[in-house]
Parts: sequence; C-alpha cells; structure tokens
Amino acid sequence: MSLNELCNCSRCGELFVYRYKDVCPRCLKKVEEDFEVCVRYLRNKENRQATINEMSEKTGVSVDQITEFIREKRLLIDQIPNLSFPCEGCGTMIRSGRLCESCTSDWKKELEEMETSEHDQESEKEKRAGGFYINQTKYKV
Repeated sequence: MSLNELCNCSRCGELFVYRYKDVCPRCLKKVEEDFEVCVRYLRNKENRQATINEMSEKTGVSVDQITEFIREKRLLIDQIPNLSFPCEGCGTMIRSGRLCESCTSDWKKELEEMETSEHDQESEKEKRAGGFYINQTKYKV
C-alpha cells in the first residue's frame, strides 16, 4: 500500500487515509494509550513478575495487543522473566518470534518435503518429455 491511499482500519473498519500504519488515527491513539498503560504497569517492580495474562487482566490491554508490543520490540522483556506470549502454531508460551522451536522445525520439514516433491515432479516431467539441455535451452530428441 502506498502513502495517502484510502483504506479501512484493521481494528475498527473505519475508512481513513493511510499514512504509515494500518489503523485509523482514533485507533492509533488508543494503541498508544494502551502502550503507556503497559509501560506504567511494568515500571512497578512488583509487576515485573507478571505473566501476560496477569498483565492483561490488571491493565485492561488485550493479550494480542501486549504481544504486538513485544514483537515490535516496544516492550522489552529481558528483565521480565515471566512475560511470554503464545506460539501462533500451537499456543506454547514463547519469548520471541512467532513460532516455538517445535513448530519452526515442523514447518522446515514440510517445506523441505515440498521442495523435494516439486524437484522429483520436475525430474519426472523431464524424463517423460525426453530431450537434453545445452545452456538452459531444451532440445527434444
């Protein structure tokens, strides 16, 4: 999407002129207010032991929004040991990225299998078609 195009807010659906975020100015203001609430909450040392669900409950900010702040690296969780968020694949709690190690490994295996399968299909097509290649030009027999 290019600058100054009309689009619908990803949060409320309102039509607005796109600038740099996919949310309208009103929702962006709400996001910034939520961020400030989270920062104030974490400034209190006792709250630094909270889980994401406890933080959401105490601040009124959704788990999804807190997760987004962490992924955007707006909330740094190095000093907050219990603050983690769910893996998008299986729901296991993680502290960075989008997928846990297990889901990442599963995705890699699936991709490798797909690549192998596609390579095998192309090889089979070449065998059936007959011919040979010289400088990436195919000649039929």
